[in-house]
Amino acid sequence: LYEKGWGKKLNYVAAFGQYGVSDVARRYTENYEETLGRRTFFDEEQFAALIASANIEKLNRLSGKDRDWELRRQERERFEHLKERNPSTKEKLLPRQSGAADWILERGEDGLHP
Repeated sequence: LYEKGWGKKLNYVAAFGQYGVSDVARRYTENYEETLGRRTFFDEEQFAALIASANIEKLNRLSGKDRDWELRRQERERFEHLKERNPSTKEKLLPRQSGAADWILERGEDGLHP
């Protein structure tokens, strides 16, 4: 949606949940390798270490049952992360529909400016 419809180029996309943090950029980008090339604030090892540190801190606060459940969920997340994502390029996505036109244009979310 963000890249195809709005014309945004993604760098980092992190999901924050009750028990952890995940790098979910692969789910939201059409060309993950291109996305990795735009990541300049952290190198990939630093980003992964930051996420791991946040997750360890959160896991240490959980009870045994909740901790086990979250570790299994994180394992599934890592597995999903390894899968190649091939979003449908046939689907026509619309540019941002909410907000004033000048604001959308200023943010580059009109779908016309890659």
